[in-house]
Amino acid sequence: MVNKLKNRPIEILVNERLQKSEKNAIIDGVVTVRNLLLAGIPNLKMPVKYFESDEYPDIRWANQIGKKYSSNTNQINGGVMSQYLFELQNKVNFPYIVYITQDDLYICTDKNGNVINGSGDNGFSAGLSSENGPSIISTYRFKDIKNENERISCIKTLTMHEIGHLFGVINESHRNKNEIDYRGGAHCTNDDCVMRQGWKVPSDWQQMTKDRRGKSPFCLECQLDLKYWLNKKDN
Repeated sequence: MVNKLKNRPIEILVNERLQKSEKNAIIDGVVTVRNLLLAGIPNLKMPVKYFESDEYPDIRWANQIGKKYSSNTNQINGGVMSQYLFELQNKVNFPYIVYITQDDLYICTDKNGNVINGSGDNGFSAGLSSENGPSIISTYRFKDIKNENERISCIKTLTMHEIGHLFGVINESHRNKNEIDYRGGAHCTNDDCVMRQGWKVPSDWQQMTKDRRGKSPFCLECQLDLKYWLNKKDN
């Protein structure tokens, strides 16, 4: 039975104005996963809304907090930002928050410098998501992709990946543990699925983008994870 409490808006919050093509890729990525999630369920809508920092002043604080608590002046601390956005998400009646930044995300730590489980160990993160939100997506590591169409397609791939995590993918309770990649959190091992780990950035995401063309972005197992999440009771 579908948990109707999941029927909440998805709010895309953008720290800096994006190119129109970037904006469209992110919205398209969110809508694609939302539509997969709601396929065959006509009574749930989960509208997607898009805000820039001049429309939503709280957005600016996320990047400022990320910079304040970063140990590297060239990066922002995704873990602290996630904590802030979680509090914001609760304050504004629980929309699902998807935060977009053009800054480089630092390895995820809390305010005390403790590494958050699943954050990885490579010194950066292209994205960071929690089940039920928030999601944080950084376009920074794709900026040197020379082909503009490929760069935009990679941003869409990353967006779909992070929204998948927001909607409960990967669900470890009903999947074979031998088919889960645990590097930097639980990920799919199916070569045609955008929920596999993109450890090398941008090359893994370029390959993932190439592999998903003409197919569903999620493998059957990950699509089942979406349905499981939709029926799952909130804690």
